Amino acid sequence: MTTWDALLDIFENKKATLVQIGANDGISHGDESLYDTIKRNSAWKKILIEPVEENMNLLRTNYKDVENVFFEQVAIGNEESVETMYINTVGNDGGLFGALSTFKKDITERFFGHVTFKREDIEVKPFSYILDKYNINEIDILQSDTEGYDGVILNQILDLGIFPKILKVETGFMSGAEATRILEILRDQGYIILQFSPDLIAGR
Repeated sequence: MTTWDALLDIFENKKATLVQIGANDGISHGDESLYDTIKRNSAWKKILIEPVEENMNLLRTNYKDVENVFFEQVAIGNEESVETMYINTVGNDGGLFGALSTFKKDITERFFGHVTFKREDIEVKPFSYILDKYNINEIDILQSDTEGYDGVILNQILDLGIFPKILKVETGFMSGAEATRILEILRDQGYIILQFSPDLIAGR
């Protein structure tokens, strides 16, 4: 059992609010265990955020028989806008990477130069949109995997005064300044940092 799975077990068969940002298709790239946990826990309120239409269609299909799941086809950013995203979906390159998407062109060039990306205009909304729409005052479980935008998103969430009980956030593309600020805030809020790389895993 992974560290993250052990933390998720804390909320087994309890009421909880989960927000997954960059939910992809729900079952790929290491999310199989989370998918099974979400399916088991009908009392959880699950908000799955995925900006790419092809991925969202798969996500809806994979969760079609699961209770209390809400889907948001948007990206999370600092303000409401439409931005260009670079997308490699499952059908491209034989599915070698599959469903890899990022707003940061430099990431596609530096790390994935051999992968074919297409451009797609994506609707962006601030995280406050999610809080207001779903009447959320607190989050029990937060998972974020957005290929380079996770620092921006987590800083925004923390600045809103939302401190999830447990969180898992990709750190591989965070800047040093982003990571330092996030760790300082989390420690000030009493979080225990269980892991930092390749994902920040923490709880309070």
